Amino acid sequence: MAFVFVEDKNVNKELLKAGLAWHYKYYSRDPELAKLEFEARSKKVGLWVEPNAMPPWEWRKKKRKKLG
Repeated sequence: MAFVFVEDKNVNKELLKAGLAWHYKYYSRDPELAKLEFEARSKKVGLWVEPNAMPPWEWRKKKRKKLG
């Protein structure tokens, strides 16, 4: 996991705020990132508009099972 900055903006945080990313808690226990995701979910912005949004790691796991 890495943090991406453009000038003084933390892109990771901006994506979470906009509801365009998941906070992958398996690799990060950062409470600020968790809070940003929670707030986006609560506001139902970005991907949280979808009631059954599937995290990428679950989608990949499902695809592996179909191929296996």
